[in-house]
Amino acid sequence: MSLDLPQLLPQVNKMGQSVVHRLSKFNQVLPQILTNLNAFSTIDTDLIHNKIQRAGENWPGAIPTDDPINNSFPAPKPPNKFNIIAADGSQIRPDRHAPARYYLINIGGIHIQYGSGEPPYTITDGRIFYEDEHLYDEKGIEISASIINALRDVSELEMLAQIGEKCRELPSLSLLDNGLLLWLAAQSGEQPSRQIGRILQRYLQQLSRIQSSNMAVAGFIDRPRHANVIALLHLCSLASEEISEEVLQLSPYIGIPDQLLFGQILDPGHRSALFIQNSRLNRDFKKAKHEVYFFYLNTGDKNQIARIEVPQWVANSPDLLNVTHSALIEQCKLTGGYPYALVRAHELAVVTNADRQTLDTMIQTTVMEHGWMLQHSLKSETKRWTGKRRQHTL
Repeated sequence: MSLDLPQLLPQVNKMGQSVVHRLSKFNQVLPQILTNLNAFSTIDTDLIHNKIQRAGENWPGAIPTDDPINNSFPAPKPPNKFNIIAADGSQIRPDRHAPARYYLINIGGIHIQYGSGEPPYTITDGRIFYEDEHLYDEKGIEISASIINALRDVSELEMLAQIGEKCRELPSLSLLDNGLLLWLAAQSGEQPSRQIGRILQRYLQQLSRIQSSNMAVAGFIDRPRHANVIALLHLCSLASEEISEEVLQLSPYIGIPDQLLFGQILDPGHRSALFIQNSRLNRDFKKAKHEVYFFYLNTGDKNQIARIEVPQWVANSPDLLNVTHSALIEQCKLTGGYPYALVRAHELAVVTNADRQTLDTMIQTTVMEHGWMLQHSLKSETKRWTGKRRQHTL
């Protein structure tokens, strides 16, 4: 055993004390947060938006919509027939110790036709990227893990659009196991590289394809840690003249996620009011008419709170919003709180270590057939030895 557990025991004890202290703090502060939620639900929206404007562009809070912020909406009745489409992806990143340089993106998709009696349709699409234009950016720098993750996100959305274009006849919901904002672009600063800009444009184009199919799309975030609504409640509690970056950073609610708040007010199957994510990236999405809204959803009897992100054209359409809400609840009934279609999409997409080893062997065999021999690095070989717990005599 390489981990010295007895050595970690004092740290584990301190961690346990910290967890208990944090939970105790949550229980003490939550009643005040609930009071604020109800009190601020009747405040003039112009006053709230003036405070948001004073908070500045970098304020990480939620922008309220026309819904009172303490609203709780029961699930509408689902259509007799509707489509659920889900996509998930996994990847193999480049390994500089492997015999050949490449990365792989594998996407799993599923289409379930409720009320048809037909079995689900499944698809898996794996693609290998090995050319220099794939492995290096415009400056000759090796592609990063975050870029590969973003390309996977684009491919997931592309699969949803591809399947959705064949499902125009019935109400349809397409699902991703993540938020809708492409956070790679948010992390790139005010002037993203041309490569990131191209990826973002491809992503937005897939959202437009889905919109043109008259199909709802939603990002499902399980156990969300966001605190955007909590930040909004803190902002509302301040007088306009008190609002400053320093005061906002000293919130008494730091560390408390929205999930705990909505766990108190949402009955099973109910969703919260709609909010808008305040961020620079979302303003770029707004320019493309895909501004991201979100709501919280109690997905089942175990009081599990998920965050659901949808584009503005879903949020502003009562029909698409109702399909999103009702179809998610139907899906979550099958698993106790998590959409069944996303479970299956993940199973289809996952790439195991055994898969990678088999793929490496296939690549090496193909190269040998063309008269060349590839070798693992010495570091890679020694890791294989230690991983198998082999002992070597010095």
